[in-house]
Amino acid sequence: MGFTSHNISILFLLFLYATTFHSCISTNLGVVHCNEKDQHTLSIFKQGVIDPFNRLSTWSTEEDCCAWKGVQCDNYTGRVTKVDLKPQRYGYRHYQFQPLRAGIKDLCLSNNFISGDISQVTINSLSLKLDHNNFTGGLPQMSPNVSYVDLSDNSFSGSIPQGFENWKYLYYINLRGNKLNGKVPFDLSNMIRLEFMDLGRNEFSGTIPMTLPLSSQVMILRSNQFVGNIPPQLFNLSFLFHLDLAYNMLSGSIPQSIYNITAMAMDDVSKKGYASYTFNLFTKGHEYEYKYNGLSRTIDFSANNLSGEIPLEIFKLVKVQTLNLSHNHLTGRIPETIGDMKSMESLDLSNNEFYGEIPQSMAVLSFLNYLNLSCNSFYGKIPLGTQLQSFDASSYLGNLDLCGAPLTKNCSEENLDNKLHGDNEDGELDRESLHLGMGVGFAVGFWVVCGSLFLNRTWRHTYFRFLNHVAHRLHVVAALNFGEISYQKKLW
Repeated sequence: MGFTSHNISILFLLFLYATTFHSCISTNLGVVHCNEKDQHTLSIFKQGVIDPFNRLSTWSTEEDCCAWKGVQCDNYTGRVTKVDLKPQRYGYRHYQFQPLRAGIKDLCLSNNFISGDISQVTINSLSLKLDHNNFTGGLPQMSPNVSYVDLSDNSFSGSIPQGFENWKYLYYINLRGNKLNGKVPFDLSNMIRLEFMDLGRNEFSGTIPMTLPLSSQVMILRSNQFVGNIPPQLFNLSFLFHLDLAYNMLSGSIPQSIYNITAMAMDDVSKKGYASYTFNLFTKGHEYEYKYNGLSRTIDFSANNLSGEIPLEIFKLVKVQTLNLSHNHLTGRIPETIGDMKSMESLDLSNNEFYGEIPQSMAVLSFLNYLNLSCNSFYGKIPLGTQLQSFDASSYLGNLDLCGAPLTKNCSEENLDNKLHGDNEDGELDRESLHLGMGVGFAVGFWVVCGSLFLNRTWRHTYFRFLNHVAHRLHVVAALNFGEISYQKKLW
């Protein structure tokens, strides 16, 4: 395929900073001008861009390129260090990347319609923002010194670049919404500055990394194909405030060490400030584009194969605002200590195997504005309180023995007494069943032995001879012991 003018223009743009051309500093009154070669390259780039809204009108050869919209230069060298063409409303269209080396320190081409395979491109930028485009093929080759990477919402495929786990300057990476696959490196502890990692909506497989950087604040692994148990080491990340593992194939129980996530249990984050990040937040039954403000705490383990009872430690995370454990195989009762989670705004425990009465303490969760307990085995009367009665009946559907407002099923005293009495008698019925089983077992064993002796003469004679032999031996042993004792008394 031949190069068009817009093909060549993007090539010139990304070729900036990869050359060995040195800048020239004007000696006239000490004023630093834009590098001539950089300005020429940007002019060619402009000619190849489809710009229907004339946003590049400031890119005139009559002005210094450092004053052009979206262009920033180094104050000392005059070299172009940043090109930011992220559109405010509409994107530039129909230009493509070509295989080349690029070295612009801060490259932002977000929210455009750029397409092409850039798997052979080496981009030496420290900050790379190519999100919301139409890139295909493998991920580009990036500098090990890169600190910020956003390649989300493209059509990248293949695996994570080799050596990814050694990018020790990386603090932000967003690969959400691609077609990436393979395993995530097992040990990410060398990424000592990593704070934000979003690998959601891909096709990653294998287990969740066991060793993660302690600096982690946001971890999103939802909508992949991760398997195995949730590693307990994940909860050693004391600064973590957003953990999303939903829509995978994780199994086993929720580790009790979940309480170690300090940021979700207390307000004291004085040892580390929180940066401002924007990400997709699933809460209150919907997805939002959310800009973190230092307050929200989220745990989402929904749509996995988790089982067992919820560890009591999870209810000590009193600063959590969104807790979603829906669509698993979790069981057990919900303890009264759930009432200590005063900050809770969204709680989804639907489609599990929980049972028992809904804790009365939930009625005092004054910030709770989304609740889904449907499709479990809760029973009894829904606790009275402004909060729990304010939700739609759909929040409680699928619990056949649940009654009271907002459900239409009334709670008669007789039905409640029978249900509670039946629940209290479960233990007694179990004990009665045990005693009955022991009695039947004894009777069966007794008649098997005695019946065999009664019906078979040879067995019966052998059995009685054995008893006589045993009795004779016991008599001899007793006589000898008695004689020895008597002899010792005479000696005294």
